[in-house]
This record gives sequence, structure tokens and C-alpha cells, in this order.
Amino acid sequence: MFRKNTYCAIKISKAALRNRAAAKQEAHMLLWVKHNDVKHAGYKHIVQFYDHFYAQSVHGVHVCLTFELMGPSLHQLLKQSNFQGLEQDGVRSIITQVNILYIYI
Repeated sequence: MFRKNTYCAIKISKAALRNRAAAKQEAHMLLWVKHNDVKHAGYKHIVQFYDHFYAQSVHGVHVCLTFELMGPSLHQLLKQSNFQGLEQDGVRSIITQVNILYIYI
């Protein structure tokens, strides 16, 4: 659990029923990993999952997963480029990292 006024990264699922179900399953697996074996050698290489919550919007209910903040946000990266976008190599790097995370989760 994290303290009040702590920055975190939030992953928001789509409101569609199948996306909500997948996000709930992801939260369940992440909680298992979080509490399973904190002494495992690879544990320190996994992003820290904090918690999950539900958010209501005009599109329905979204599952929101909260994680430790790992680096600059996309908004901060765009600000650095005066909102001119990101270089193609940078986008490739981000997408590769996201795909790797998705495969292992």
C-alpha cells in the first residue's frame, strides 16, 4: 500500500466487460506476485504493484491499477520536445518495453 500524496502510475482498463474481467484477473495475479516471494532474486526487477480501484465514467466502470512511478510521464517527455512529438527510436523503445511487460503479465 502506498502513502497519501505519493505519485504513482495508473493503468486504466477500457470499460467493456471483457476488458474489466481481464484487468481484474491482472490485479489478482499482480497481488499474488506482490505477496508470493519477496526474497526471490528477480523480485526487485518487477515493477511494484500498489493496489486497484474502480472508476465510473460515461462509458461504464473502469478497473484502475496503480504502480510505482518508474520514470518520466509521457506528458513530461512531450514537454521536453516542446510538444513536437517523440523521436521514432524513442517510441520504438517505449513500445518494446510495454510489449515485454504485457507478455510477462
